[in-house]
Amino acid sequence: MKAVEVVAQWGGHMWSWNSGWAWLWMVVFWALVVAVIVFAVRRGGDGEGTRSAADVLAERYARGEINTDEYRDRLRVLDETRGDRTGR
Repeated sequence: MKAVEVVAQWGGHMWSWNSGWAWLWMVVFWALVVAVIVFAVRRGGDGEGTRSAADVLAERYARGEINTDEYRDRLRVLDETRGDRTGR
């Protein structure tokens, strides 16, 4: 048998559904495709995941959900917490 025929037979057998494990690779492939799509949607989206806590607080204040004193107190706490994380 020529080497080309051997490689062709082996390659054809490797990707056939009768080889036993080919279905597993197909499942893995589609699971990766779905995972990439979910990751892309969560990262891109409408920006909901990228808003800072201060932005959310400002929006709540603008909508009237919290009063001025509460806004300032919470903003002060955020600034203190942010300072702790950055090593100030």
